[in-house]
Amino acid sequence: MLILVAVVVDAALWATTNPHRSSNARFAFEGGTAAAALAVAVLGIGRARDTRAAHSLFLGSAFLVVGLGSLMWGIAVPLLDHNPWDGFAFPANAWSVGWLIASVLIFLAIPVRDRRGRPPIRMWRVVGVSVAALGSADVCLYLFRHELGSLSEVRIVTAGSFGSTPVSLWVFGVAAAVILSGAAWRESRVPAITRWSVHRWTAAVAISGAAAQVVELGHPVAYRPLVNGADVFALGSAVFAFITLAAHERDDAMRSRRAADAARAVAEVAGMVAHEVRGPVTTIKGLAMTSLAHADRLSDEERRRFVEDIASEADRLAILTERVSTALRADAGSLTYDMQPVELSELVRDVVADSRVEDHPVSLEAPEKVFVTADRVRVSEAVKEIIENAARFSAQGSPIQVRVQTEDSSAMVQIEDRGPGLPERAFERFARVRPPGFESVSGAGLGLFIARSHARAHGGDISASPGEGSEGTIVRITLPLAKGG
Repeated sequence: MLILVAVVVDAALWATTNPHRSSNARFAFEGGTAAAALAVAVLGIGRARDTRAAHSLFLGSAFLVVGLGSLMWGIAVPLLDHNPWDGFAFPANAWSVGWLIASVLIFLAIPVRDRRGRPPIRMWRVVGVSVAALGSADVCLYLFRHELGSLSEVRIVTAGSFGSTPVSLWVFGVAAAVILSGAAWRESRVPAITRWSVHRWTAAVAISGAAAQVVELGHPVAYRPLVNGADVFALGSAVFAFITLAAHERDDAMRSRRAADAARAVAEVAGMVAHEVRGPVTTIKGLAMTSLAHADRLSDEERRRFVEDIASEADRLAILTERVSTALRADAGSLTYDMQPVELSELVRDVVADSRVEDHPVSLEAPEKVFVTADRVRVSEAVKEIIENAARFSAQGSPIQVRVQTEDSSAMVQIEDRGPGLPERAFERFARVRPPGFESVSGAGLGLFIARSHARAHGGDISASPGEGSEGTIVRITLPLAKGG
């Protein structure tokens, strides 16, 4: 909004400022506008050819029209005849008609109707119609140049702001300014993914083009050896269009990277799931085949043991499936949490009693009445994972210490073991970290990732650090205290 106000104020100041006579400056502005506009045309139409992007196609076609007009009427003709237009209103009308055609194309960069299910826009039809419209309009204006009224360079300078503007120019210029303003409004309504999105730059293109029309109406200097703010705004519009296409390329690159990252993630998930599933499936199949092959010779006890083994392996598959599903939903931020007041010390006592720690003695220090607002099931999963992980990756019979304490506005569950340490990457998804001596420990590398995801979803975190004297590991689970807790 501030940029829009600044452009409008600047345009009003330029419209009331007398133009300056300078052939060199005129050629410099026309050359710069033609070069920038044609560069936009090449990039936009080229991108449309490769990606079928309608937005780039219409933007490129619009500046093809602007660039061809500047190249022909602003450079080529004046080089052949040093003062071809004095006395005619043709130059200003040709300039405004070119921008009028360009304004329609910029307006159509966002489709007026939903084109889903419709055939794609034919690139060369848009380009051809744009160039044909410009050529036809210029031919008509040139043929009827005597009917457009007279307009000398002296009159432009001496008649004052808007005093020399012919009626035809008012029609073309106002129409172009209105359409460009509408295009800027439409582009600004598209939700911005980033601060400087494609559509915001396109809105700047349209605003700058509309400002050029206003200044040109004040002093119609186009294609003459006179310069004013319209030349600045026209060149600025072409530069903004170039930046817009650069933003398109940036967005394309970002989408390509995201697609590549998603493909790698899918391949990673598929590979890890296949690896983890292979063991239980092989065991189940082996047990089933053995049972079928020796059904008549197996005792009831052997059959019961085989069925128990099959059920155990099926449980492993069910747990793996649930963990993969939970990890993917946690990564996507789609897990739901039932937040209720929870007494943390009681929760930790229940988890310690339920955890599988084999022969590891577990000591617990937990003061009463430490309340957090949490999903009891999810927090229990996180605490249990850390305790069982400590048991899996520490020497047999080594102690595990669990403490519940408060610090400022946070509650903390601290688990300390005598294991080999826990690197930060162990909390990444599918990170199967196996220290020396623990290479055979099973697991998909999802438990710690899920535990940290639960903690962070509660506004807390999980961190790991070496124990006292660099022996063992201390894992801290922090959660915000409940209000009044």
